[in-house]
Amino acid sequence: MAAGYLIFRANPSACYDGPCELPLLLVIVPPYAAPVLAVMFALNRRLEKPFPHGLLPTVLTFGVLGQIGLALVSVISAPSTIRRLFFSELFFIPGGFVVSVSVGLVFWCVMYALGRTGPDTGAGKP
Repeated sequence: MAAGYLIFRANPSACYDGPCELPLLLVIVPPYAAPVLAVMFALNRRLEKPFPHGLLPTVLTFGVLGQIGLALVSVISAPSTIRRLFFSELFFIPGGFVVSVSVGLVFWCVMYALGRTGPDTGAGKP
């Protein structure tokens, strides 16, 4: 969210020209994405054959799911005139993917750091 705010503060007049999507998505998506990612991680740990927890699978999976989710929300919430004019752009402009990958990367790094220093991981024991 801070990155989106800093991009906006660096050039606030850019929002009138169109490149406002990335900063706005960086401000809007993380509060919704963090609980979703936390639930996905918790459910994944409960599965008998879990999805890989690695950096690349987590980031790419959340990027694709984020792009699909944001595209569907855009299509559902857009008026019919906008939907007709910008239907392909709503699905294929990768703003949702870029933002979701960024959020997934930060989330994975935080979870990895917390998992490495947790009291029951044995970290720091000889």
